[in-house]
Amino acid sequence: MKHAYLIMAHNEFALLKRQLHLLDHPENDIFLHIDKKVPRPQYEALVCAVVEQIRHAGVQFLPRRRVAWGGSSQIRLLLALFRAASRTQHAYYHVMAGVDLPNKPHDKILRFFAESAGKNYMEFCPVEEDILDRVRYYYPLQNVLVKRCGSLGWYLQKALVRVQKQLAINRARRAPFAWAKGSNRVSVTHEFVLGLLGFYAAHRRRFRMVYLADELVVQSFALQSGLPLEDDYLRFCLWIDHKPHTLTQEDYEALVASPALFALKYSCETQPAIVE
Repeated sequence: MKHAYLIMAHNEFALLKRQLHLLDHPENDIFLHIDKKVPRPQYEALVCAVVEQIRHAGVQFLPRRRVAWGGSSQIRLLLALFRAASRTQHAYYHVMAGVDLPNKPHDKILRFFAESAGKNYMEFCPVEEDILDRVRYYYPLQNVLVKRCGSLGWYLQKALVRVQKQLAINRARRAPFAWAKGSNRVSVTHEFVLGLLGFYAAHRRRFRMVYLADELVVQSFALQSGLPLEDDYLRFCLWIDHKPHTLTQEDYEALVASPALFALKYSCETQPAIVE
């Protein structure tokens, strides 16, 4: 059974082509979303290049949508990718960004998951009180205003949150499940994906007008799913000041020594040597 790679990209298209080259295997299907903020001529040129490049894997472009960092639009895109890919059953579904690359040969990746006995791989992080603020309050500006208006947008959004705190609004209080947090980069089974889609359909309103809740929806479903879980998202990533570090040539030895199957984040624009 094939593997599905669900890829969200908005920049670094030279790196994306490198990623697709490494994933171009008969056992893979690729589901690719390019943000609608990318100008149409650039997008059309990229589609032509990808279609010409891919020789062995299946590839499907999702209808483009405008995605805002940290907004509920990220959740909707993630679920749209799962929905599109799961129309045909796959052995595993791997969520990646366009700045990720496989860190092991494809045969080793296939062998690892063939021996995984249906386990679902993802990261679990502590859910501290401030994390729940992401789903406790409404963030109506996150999808449309914050990125466009810069500091003014952030100021307005913080003011709205302060008002909601004074009104004792708490959307998370009566959730019929436990909240959990982790990266949205996961490797999960078909059974997990179908359950996740049902979970989201049942609780969609809890994930409207939220902030950074793409890091909550998958893990929150996972905890109550009863499915086999592994607290390991199989990705190599270095964090500096709470942000993923762009890998450099100095990180090469640690990268090669890591057992992780995938790695992030790369940049062809600023650190091309490590990509090659």
